[in-house]
Formats: sequence, structure tokens, C-alpha cells
Amino acid sequence: MQDGPEPLCRLRGLRRVYPGPDGPVKVLAGLDLDVQVGERMVVTGASGAGKTTLLSVLGMVDPGFEGVYAFRGEDTRAAGERRRSRWRLQDVGYAFQDLHLVPSLSAEENVRLPAEARGASAEEAKERAARLLEAAGLGHRLHHRPASLSGGERRRTALARALANRPALLLLDEPTDGLDAVSREGVLGLVDQAGAEGAAVVVATHEPELFPGRRLALDGGRLVPS
Repeated sequence: MQDGPEPLCRLRGLRRVYPGPDGPVKVLAGLDLDVQVGERMVVTGASGAGKTTLLSVLGMVDPGFEGVYAFRGEDTRAAGERRRSRWRLQDVGYAFQDLHLVPSLSAEENVRLPAEARGASAEEAKERAARLLEAAGLGHRLHHRPASLSGGERRRTALARALANRPALLLLDEPTDGLDAVSREGVLGLVDQAGAEGAAVVVATHEPELFPGRRLALDGGRLVPS
């Protein structure tokens, strides 16, 4: 019998193997992890240790794993792609290293996309996007397209977009890497806002000192206390 509340995310025996020129490359090796509702977690590890792979599994964008991943107590593999798509839209916010901003849309329009896809009115989505971008220090850049934004401004725009639907799970892949002080402050402010709104936040980073929360390190394909 399980003790305590049902975790938001539960991984058991998670393995992820990729083909390589010299044979299979084992990235995750029987990893176990619980992410509780509203928890903050910081994951560190050397480059290539599997941090991005772990986030991709948690975000349900990498289905090629072995083992069990339960989200809100439901097996994600058995749930099927339609259900996983709904979770990705409604419950998961993911700020990738490759930001995937739509180049033809303004910052505000990029941030509005998830809310509109979920069925929010144009007015509601626009208001939420403006508030998030203001909080990120980008109130003066609402109508600028990604090509006219700095790297730090694009990073903050992508993070604001990840928060558009008030996700239960926010996944951040090196969110402060290479940022100046102003952009870093904007990112950290948005992360704090996500926590205040009740999101579980999992950050993969080489700068763990910037983020509060339970610290774990990926080592040999498994998570150990850091």
C-alpha cells in the first residue's frame, strides 16, 4: 500500500537506450523517481548524462522508453496518444533548450498559442500572455517577433509560453544558460510565479545554486541525492 499522497509523476525502472555507431547507448538505466504535486526539483549532471532525456520522458514527448511512467496515477503508455496530447496541452509546460518559437508570430502571439489551443477566448489568452510577458520584463516587447528579440528575451518568451495554461508540471531545460543578469532575473521571477500557482517545477541545470528545491544528480543513468 502506498504511503502519502499520489505523486504527480511516478517513474519506475525507467530505461532509455539510443542506437549508436558502436552499439546501443544506455542513457537512463532503471531510474526511479516521484515528483510530488507542487514540488520543486533541481536535476544536475554532466553534459550527456541524460537530463534532457529525463525531461522529455516526463513531458511525454519521448515515448521510446522502457519501464513505467504514471501521471496523476495513470499509466502514460496505456493511456494512448490522444490522452498524452491532452496532458501535454493542459497539464505540462516545457521550456526546451531549442525554444521552438514561431518566427512569424510576435512574442505575445507565441505565448497566447497554448491557451487558445486549449479553448480560451482570444481576450483571455491575450490578457494572460501580456501579464506573463510583463512579469518577465518584456512588456515593451509584446509585438516583436523572435528575430528581433535577444537570446535572453527569446528564452523568457518561451518560458512565459510554457506557463500560459498554468501547468501542473513545469519542465525547464537549462533555463538560465548563458543569460545576462536582467534575463536571468526575468526567468527566475517566472519560475517563482509558477511555484506560487502550484506547479511542480523540475529544472535541469548546471547552475543549481540559482534554484530552490530537492537536488538530485544523474549519474550512470540513475538519480542520486546531490
